[in-house]
Amino acid sequence: MAGREIFLRDTIHGIITLDMGDAGERLLWSLVQTPEFQRLRRIRQLGLTNLVYQGAEHTRFAHSIGVMDLTRRILDQLEKSAAITPEERLATRVTALLHDIGHGPFSHVSEMVLGVSHEDWTRRIITDPATTVNRLLVEHDPELPARVAAIFSHAYPKRFLSSVIAGQVDADRLDYLLRDSTMTGVKYGVFDLERLILGLEVHRDASLDTVLVGVKGFHPTEAYLLARYHMYRQVYFHKTVWCAEAMLKALIRRARELARRGELRHAPADHPFVRILQGEAMELADYLHLDDAEMTVLMKLWRDEEDPLLADLCRRLMDRDLYKVRIFYQPADTPALRQLRDAAQAMMADSYGEDVPFRFLFEDATDIFYQQYDPSRLGSSGILIRNRDGEVVEIDDASPSIRALRLTYPMHMWCFPAEDKPRLAALHAEDLLEPGQGGDDGAAAATGDGLWPDG
Repeated sequence: MAGREIFLRDTIHGIITLDMGDAGERLLWSLVQTPEFQRLRRIRQLGLTNLVYQGAEHTRFAHSIGVMDLTRRILDQLEKSAAITPEERLATRVTALLHDIGHGPFSHVSEMVLGVSHEDWTRRIITDPATTVNRLLVEHDPELPARVAAIFSHAYPKRFLSSVIAGQVDADRLDYLLRDSTMTGVKYGVFDLERLILGLEVHRDASLDTVLVGVKGFHPTEAYLLARYHMYRQVYFHKTVWCAEAMLKALIRRARELARRGELRHAPADHPFVRILQGEAMELADYLHLDDAEMTVLMKLWRDEEDPLLADLCRRLMDRDLYKVRIFYQPADTPALRQLRDAAQAMMADSYGEDVPFRFLFEDATDIFYQQYDPSRLGSSGILIRNRDGEVVEIDDASPSIRALRLTYPMHMWCFPAEDKPRLAALHAEDLLEPGQGGDDGAAAATGDGLWPDG
């Protein structure tokens, strides 16, 4: 195998090379070819975002390979300021490659409904002797599965290795921002990756064990955080994507109700997902059977269900006949907003009765786009920088722009069929909400149109 190289052409990083003359890189290539990793070809990185951005068809397979390569580049830089053994270097690259291997269909949506954590499944795939992944790791080094699981779980003694993959400036985020920006066609996610990596260094003392940004990396890191902010506002929290995901969660909840009553007709009773819906314990083999394609097939079957509610939800998602959306940028527990939502629910109940939870969907989110560093919290997401005086400080201490990102952005969303908009519009939001509390922005609410802003 000496001299042979594998070339992977990547949309973001160009040519990624693996040297088959190196035992560690042979292992990485073997892991890519396992059934567990190949499943990621069938799980889109951004779930239902392709309903809004038609180019968002990229997968967790491509993203994971990108993270593996970025990790190599980051480790090359960090070795200038810290000792990293060959075993630790390989384990960190393996962790990067496998960090998303436990994701289920449509990414985070299925785990929110079914109560499964993709992190737990990732650890299990790495450590379970039944998987091809585990067998390859053990064949290379019997201690490697435990080492990889420790880095993944922020339990490895050199904690900075975990932050290479799951920190705030990490290979995972660096890759998905650039990849998602490129594939969606949204240009906000662009930043100077090369200069940012060159600014990274390791800081280890009695109180800190992390990756931080040196003086020369300050400006590209600031640009990276601003890019992340804009991507969340324009892509990850896009109201139509949010609505589609809420509808998918409602669909799965309805299918679960029918399955547990024995009323789910148009799907094989022994299908792993159907058995999961019926409440059976989820075995690893069942979980690895699930991907976006399997869920899509089930939705195509269920659109012919006798239950009109499940059939309609499936049809709407398959045909992109989505519910309408209204967003309020305020906490859900605001008394006026609770009163408004209760009134809307009562109105919807007149038409839908017990089906209201599937026809009037509401979700809450509170996002802080930048959180301060907390050394007591594993995987703390804050960013430390070394200033020109050699002091280690928070990046927001040196950047008013980043300091502004620490503000809290509460969001409350309603989703409902388009035909119900006129009835809901009869609710006078201006009588219930103070100016600036409702709608897509304060201006809309101040005009008395807080419930029905444009969009």
